[in-house]
Amino acid sequence: MKEGLNVTKLSRLKELDEERIQLLLMLSRPRTSVDDPITTSSISDTLPLKEENNRLIDERLKITDSMLGDPSRLLPVEMFIHIIDSTIRDTFIAGGYIETLLSFTLVSTRWRDVLMSTPSLWRHICLDKDTLYVQEKLSVTLHLSGNAPLAIWLRPTLDNDNWNEINGKLHQHYHRVTELMVDLSEGGHVPRPGIREILGDIGYLSSLERLSFVSWEHGNSRAPDISHFIERHPQLKEVAGIRLADNILKLDYMQKVTSFYSKHDPLSIIPYLDRMKRLTKVTFDDYGLDGNETANSDKENMAMSQYPNLLLPWVYYSQRGPPTISLLSRATTTLLSLELQTNLLGFTRLLQIIHKFQKLEDLELGLNTHPNDTI
Repeated sequence: MKEGLNVTKLSRLKELDEERIQLLLMLSRPRTSVDDPITTSSISDTLPLKEENNRLIDERLKITDSMLGDPSRLLPVEMFIHIIDSTIRDTFIAGGYIETLLSFTLVSTRWRDVLMSTPSLWRHICLDKDTLYVQEKLSVTLHLSGNAPLAIWLRPTLDNDNWNEINGKLHQHYHRVTELMVDLSEGGHVPRPGIREILGDIGYLSSLERLSFVSWEHGNSRAPDISHFIERHPQLKEVAGIRLADNILKLDYMQKVTSFYSKHDPLSIIPYLDRMKRLTKVTFDDYGLDGNETANSDKENMAMSQYPNLLLPWVYYSQRGPPTISLLSRATTTLLSLELQTNLLGFTRLLQIIHKFQKLEDLELGLNTHPNDTI
């Protein structure tokens, strides 16, 4: 009986799709005559077609909901929201978060109602003149986020007019900002205002807990001095460095970094890590060392010998590729969590020192194997 019911529903879905195709063709046909009742572009003539199209969509959603199950109805609301947020979180850096979220509101009436009534989903703001309709998206975000904490992604491409209007809209919401991501990649031509000027206009953010620096590791990036802004926020719980260029790593305020993500060869930035005394989390997204175990060991020992007193206070370490054993060994007394995406060579090298990690509580290991790999 159930199988027959599904066949009936599938047949109806096919009919609905065919009807919708015909309607969409009618709506998209070019105007050939002002008297043509189908092709006229006037709102009064196209509105009934659009209403019928929406009716067919609603009927189709009711059928698919009963057959497949809408996750917004099957899952607890908080779990559904968490899945949506996790799915599109990475688009925040690319500036596409709001567009993706708005597209999800078009899935169904239920999705729209749930998403638009969840302020925490609308807390991400990307300020970049290259983002289309930045002013409009800011207004939508500030409205739908209610009183939720805000996360702002600040890029150095805003011109004075844009920034003055944006600053005016944000002024009464600055107390809600808990996360601030700052792009330090100003390049050769620095627009006005630059990052330093923008942060000066923002002033003190009373709720700021997390500050991130990004520079995409461009060697020719300018290095704006924003140490004054950092000093004004002693309540910061985390200062993150993400893909930082060498000239930015040399700045004094990098000593305050607590978490670090890099695509550099781990051994090449040891001098900078030595200065980051507050570092508790480090991630190297780099395959770095090659498969020559002897050569790698020599390279590590030579690099580490220059910093005999280096003790890294990491509680979390993550790396893709063979682990830099000498570097890891400096954190054996403090490391709580270790995540590695490595090959069999890296795995065997890890086994040599794994017993030294006195406080290790969590180990996540991913092995990339090759048919010719041997231990």
